[in-house]
Amino acid sequence: MMCDIYANSCCNISATASSEPSGGLFRNHQKGLIQPGLVAMNIGPFRNKYYILDSSYWDRQVSDTVLNQRGWVFQERLLAPRVLHFASHQILFECFSDQKCEAFVQGIPWHNSLKSLEAIFIPTLQKQNIMSDAAFDSWIDLVKLYTRCDLTKPDDKLAAFSGLAHLFQDATGDDYLSGMWRSRLLEFLCWEAERPMRRVPGVYIAPSWSWACGNGPIKWNRSQRVHTRLSSVLDARTQNASSDRTGRVVGGSIRLQGLLLRATCEDTVIRGRPCKLALKSMPARTSNRATFTDETEPPLPALVYLSNDPPYVISILNEDFEDTNFGGDEDIYCLVLHAQSFLGFPRDPPLPPPYTFLEGLILKPVSPSSESFVRTGTFQIHGIENVEKSGVRINMKDGSACLSETSQLTEITIV
Repeated sequence: MMCDIYANSCCNISATASSEPSGGLFRNHQKGLIQPGLVAMNIGPFRNKYYILDSSYWDRQVSDTVLNQRGWVFQERLLAPRVLHFASHQILFECFSDQKCEAFVQGIPWHNSLKSLEAIFIPTLQKQNIMSDAAFDSWIDLVKLYTRCDLTKPDDKLAAFSGLAHLFQDATGDDYLSGMWRSRLLEFLCWEAERPMRRVPGVYIAPSWSWACGNGPIKWNRSQRVHTRLSSVLDARTQNASSDRTGRVVGGSIRLQGLLLRATCEDTVIRGRPCKLALKSMPARTSNRATFTDETEPPLPALVYLSNDPPYVISILNEDFEDTNFGGDEDIYCLVLHAQSFLGFPRDPPLPPPYTFLEGLILKPVSPSSESFVRTGTFQIHGIENVEKSGVRINMKDGSACLSETSQLTEITIV
């Protein structure tokens, strides 16, 4: 495999400044352009000299170049132990522990190497096949950068990332599932398209629940919050095109148990802005399974109307694809994955109530006669009042959450 060639190399030489094969390595260097600026400043009673550093210089000269924005080059650069970049203004060097250049031969100040992957090698967790927080953060950082790269063939999305997947798999012992990892799958499901992605007509790339299913940059919203899981993964599997589980896939499904809400949008949906959702129904307490008698309805869980005047909640809806529309009379189905709460830290008591919101997936039945769903976007429901209307109770002391007495878990399959 090509990934093994790069991983076992001594040093890769990269024509980073070139936008085409004939561009060559060398450029005319002007040393005055690469030296950091030096200024004298008064700070309090002291006068000192300070260097001015351009924090985005590495990205402009290396990461954002035409060469390094190619999808296949991304893992080649990351897997190679050392890379020597011939850039526009100077030669730059990166390895697993450091980044250097002609202007900073001892290392670029306050700059961490993208290739620093020590966090994934934690023996205590490796034995348990559990991905650590540090490895999780490293993976999503790599995915966020990779999804900004270009691929000539869209169905190479997983294949061009498989070398890094092998590295993480060997280090963590975790099970790889179409760009995500089994031990932290519920958290990986919360990826969000930075902007609506483009579909690739007639080409199957990945299941709808995987970040690899579309073409465009994605992200995860992670911070230090009180985090309560409100869904669980019952089963997850992918059908691979070959024996390599990190390569191309031809199918996949995930079965979840969680709180499913049915609603309609009462406002024009503008991405990232609050809109009003009318909660039409919620799963009845009498059943965990789909039991419909009306053949015109899709086989969703047995539903019961909350009241004659359905409650409204304020939500933020983000579609995955450009051709997705959440407006109109069509029902949307919201699977609540978890609750997150910010706790206040005032200087004097009493403590303010936690700020809480729900996050989850927006789903659509594959067809009126299908028992499966596809993912179409993500949602957030903000504020304790809206959260409790949705069937979730919040502990006002510590921000933790649980389902209310009238809520019922439901099993669904997403493909």
